[in-house]
Amino acid sequence: MRAQETEKDRILRIRGNVSAAPAFMLCAVTLVMLMLDLAVPAMSEYQYQVYPLLVKCTGLAGLICASLCVKDLINEDRMRFDAGIICFVLFLICAAVSTCINGFSRDAMMGIEYRYIGIFDICSFFLAYMLCSSNINSESTRQKVLIAIMAVSDCIASIFLLDIFMPFVEAFRNKNEPSAVFFHGNHYGYFLVIAVIVSACICISGKGKLRMFGALSFGLNVFALAGNRSMGCLLAAGVILIPEAIIVCIKDKENRKGLIGTFVILALLIAVVLKYESLLVEDAILVIKDAAAILTGIGNSFAGHGRLELWQLTAEMIKERPLFGYGCEGISAVLLESTGVANPHNEVLTYAAFFGIPAAVLYTVGVIITLVKGFRSEDLVSIAACCAAAGYFVSSLFGVAMFYTEPFFYILLGLSCKTKLTEEQKQN
Repeated sequence: MRAQETEKDRILRIRGNVSAAPAFMLCAVTLVMLMLDLAVPAMSEYQYQVYPLLVKCTGLAGLICASLCVKDLINEDRMRFDAGIICFVLFLICAAVSTCINGFSRDAMMGIEYRYIGIFDICSFFLAYMLCSSNINSESTRQKVLIAIMAVSDCIASIFLLDIFMPFVEAFRNKNEPSAVFFHGNHYGYFLVIAVIVSACICISGKGKLRMFGALSFGLNVFALAGNRSMGCLLAAGVILIPEAIIVCIKDKENRKGLIGTFVILALLIAVVLKYESLLVEDAILVIKDAAAILTGIGNSFAGHGRLELWQLTAEMIKERPLFGYGCEGISAVLLESTGVANPHNEVLTYAAFFGIPAAVLYTVGVIITLVKGFRSEDLVSIAACCAAAGYFVSSLFGVAMFYTEPFFYILLGLSCKTKLTEEQKQN
């Protein structure tokens, strides 16, 4: 009987490790794209085709991993009590119904150019990244996923900061703002929000070399975030960092040195403010002017870089089809013609327009339930993941989901789902 239990535990461990494969593959693909940008000058033109293809192939491979662990992923007891996952399942059902009603166009299935998120990708994000990440049993493997994300971000940030002072990466040129391997500065900002928050948690809660790695990673990425100059992403990270530090110090009672990590983070933040003082003040003044323009009603067309106008137009379209929406990317042509931008730059509004208000509500409730579950966890990996996911979610209310950043959000949501670990899992 004991041998049978050991064999069962071994199988569960292997399945748990397979469940981590999609997250590691996504990190590897991001690094591969960075290497291509460095090594191939022509990638400045071809990256808009190569990068989406690499990520879609990773999604397919992730679905294969999910199929190998289907017995663990579709667990009756788990599905019954995990309200967050149930909300996401219902959200996908709403998305499928909306797609059937509005038609299986190329854009609906594969996404429009540049964003490349179709109904297939939304399903793969949930199955290959969120569900698989929630099925990782070993605490050390879960921690390695976070470290892999930090390592990828460190590599990108190092090249990004070097390129600011000494431009040498051709693929980083010809973009609106400093964006590194990504297509736009804001998109890089979304990724940096994740890296900054995860590294802060590692800096506070880690031990020995891991804490040092977290501190170095935090410093590197927070400087990159300031140099990126995405005020919305800076605010998103700032909103999460303080409660994160408090929660981690309270949860990790045995790790008194966590206070040292907190002071290190504060010192690095002060250093960043001093370094980029003039730029940050300039951006802050711009935000205040936008807010004043909105309150006086004279800045709807330009406030928030045109986001308010986008939101108002999208809301009017949602009123016309509140139940099933227009299908995936069904409003992109109208928005592009009216505003010059193809997306509402608010993820909840986007899903409401695509799949209907019920779908948007289910998505939002699913995210909130998962985040609350992570915050209440005693597992520090879950806390770090849910804090980073919360930061991304805040930034997504002012930004656009992209094929290369959205999967990381779902990975973090998956890691947030795991609230209890057995002693054996903690030791593995």
